[in-house]
Amino acid sequence: MSTDTYVGLFDSSADTRAGEPAALSELRRGAIARFAELGFPSTRDEEWRNTNVGPLARASFGLADSHNSVSSEEA
Repeated sequence: MSTDTYVGLFDSSADTRAGEPAALSELRRGAIARFAELGFPSTRDEEWRNTNVGPLARASFGLADSHNSVSSEEA
């Protein structure tokens, strides 16, 4: 999957995050913006030189169903 796909999933799931603390929302938005800018790390990145994330980058992931999510009361 491309970074655009993950950014799209993030954007389309905004309603599932309604009511979360503002600080968490800000962190999430910053993280997805950084991911959109940099994309997946590669072995050319010094910190990732010994880790091949190619298989993860090619895998297809989706959002979990909301009924499978853990509520704050269960955590």
